[in-house]
Amino acid sequence: NTIGEIRGREWPGQVVILGAHLDSWDVAQGVTDNGASSVAVLEAARVIMASGLAPKRTIRFILFSGEEQGLLGSRAYAAAHAATADSIQAVLVLDNGTGMITGQALQGRDELEQLWKDLLAPVAGLGAGVVRQGMKGGTDHLAFVPYGVPAFNFDQETRGYNHTHHSQSDTFDKAIGSDLRQAAAVLAVT
Repeated sequence: NTIGEIRGREWPGQVVILGAHLDSWDVAQGVTDNGASSVAVLEAARVIMASGLAPKRTIRFILFSGEEQGLLGSRAYAAAHAATADSIQAVLVLDNGTGMITGQALQGRDELEQLWKDLLAPVAGLGAGVVRQGMKGGTDHLAFVPYGVPAFNFDQETRGYNHTHHSQSDTFDKAIGSDLRQAAAVLAVT
């Protein structure tokens, strides 16, 4: 795993994780799965740092390894931090291609619906305001669920994801710059 953080000014012991997985299948360049999301997480970190704002909580940016082999990096991280899992306020993962973020599935945490609506309100004008009941699987947020951590994987426009990921056509030309900028902004704001 590759990890960086911005220390919180008021509650540094409380952590929000923004993540994506760094690995990909080796048949192509791995842009939609998951280079695009890794870039969006790094850009969110850069934007927050450049803003000069100090977050109240620590924001930890993690590019997980071994997602394609069974969430190895995120499972190892979650297990290594099991004793302090209650300090992790949320895990927000991006892992569904190069498409813009459209909103959030509540992952069975329906009591957080209004919170998510409030979190996404500032970026709703960017197309990221949909909060829906539903579960998403198959990516690194799932490693944190057994430890009681609220963990989510953003909803995104598909932009051909089902035809590119895990295939030889998962190449750099599929990246959509405007969607990546939007995703980075949504990650930074939430």
